[in-house]
Amino acid sequence: MRRSKKVSKEALRNARAQAVVFLKSPDFFNRLLAALDKDGFVGEERAKLAIYIVATSRFFNRPLNVILKGPSSVGKNFAASHVLRLIPPKDVKEISSTSERAWSYAEEDFCHKIIYLQERNQAAGAIHPSRLFISEGKLIHTVSERSGRGFSAAEHVAYGPVAFISTTTKNQIQVDDESRHVSLYSNAGTEQTKRILNRYASNKTQLGKAELRAWRQVQRLVRDRADTPVSLPSWFQRVAQNTYANDVKVRRYFPAFIEACKVVALLRSFQRLKSAPSLIEIDFADFAITTQIFEGVFTESLHRGSEQAVETRQTVELLSKDRDGAPVDAKALAKHLSISKDQAYRLLRRASATGAIRKVNPSAKTNRKLFLPVLPPRFIPDPQIIFDSCPEIESPVKFVDPLTGEEIIFRRRKSVSD
Repeated sequence: MRRSKKVSKEALRNARAQAVVFLKSPDFFNRLLAALDKDGFVGEERAKLAIYIVATSRFFNRPLNVILKGPSSVGKNFAASHVLRLIPPKDVKEISSTSERAWSYAEEDFCHKIIYLQERNQAAGAIHPSRLFISEGKLIHTVSERSGRGFSAAEHVAYGPVAFISTTTKNQIQVDDESRHVSLYSNAGTEQTKRILNRYASNKTQLGKAELRAWRQVQRLVRDRADTPVSLPSWFQRVAQNTYANDVKVRRYFPAFIEACKVVALLRSFQRLKSAPSLIEIDFADFAITTQIFEGVFTESLHRGSEQAVETRQTVELLSKDRDGAPVDAKALAKHLSISKDQAYRLLRRASATGAIRKVNPSAKTNRKLFLPVLPPRFIPDPQIIFDSCPEIESPVKFVDPLTGEEIIFRRRKSVSD
């Protein structure tokens, strides 16, 4: 077995110094994206940041959990494993298969760790104990064991909390697991495939050992500050009042969004504060950045229907854009997909039944049935609406867009009053 070389104290000091530079940079998230791009994970910027924030949430008492979904060969495990390369290896427990009882004997091995479960399916073994880990923060297993006076009951406890990251080819998993996780749908589009092919055809290399060490030191610095309480500002009540509430799953998703805000606030506290604080309060920029990363993620988790309906909606949206917003009929869909008109009608009917598209002309025997895509309602309200309605937030607010690297400035569009 090949032993890893011991890292010198000077190398560790340099890595820690570079980690401080990363954390104090206003463009921290953009640097993170650039590092992952250099390491071979191209495109899917929102997914990169979401996975990283989920992984970092393991330091809290209510970590986030995410399932990466998509067809075989789309790169779900590639995405997860590349982000997890930036996490200290001892903090990641990778599981390919397991028995139900094995979870219960972990004791403190899983506490504040990431459990990375590849391919949720029957071959992976028992996964439902993860529900108790998420809900209760621990697993208790009582067994009968032989002792000097016969048999007695023995209790084995596995302690959390843990952040779960898993992958599946299924569009939907069991409802009890679905509601405990947010879903990230891998980009199976042509443009993303071209990015991947171009990356393979280039001479780019992975992150060097020094760079990888620095990013892992980022996590250690964050861990040292993770015990600091993170509080919500009073104006967050306005966020709650305007959050989508027509689905019972939001009772789990909204607390998960708040945890994501806390992670972002913890990461950005290194930019705002010179020394370790006694309290971190989520500011408007933290909220806006978290919304930019997670709004689409939570909206898809709430409203995404069958894979076929989603693909039909996307095709209708594309054809409508090509027609300057005009509605689409079965003939246009059939031509674009190279299928029969009857097949196109079936796709449109099914997508309409799930609410992915809507018919825009009245029913009649002779007229064409015309359809437009339906955009699902937002989960978290538009940050500009919150900003306009909360005079206690000082104006303007400036920060760097986590996805594009551009400066974002929020100014009130109207006068507000209490």
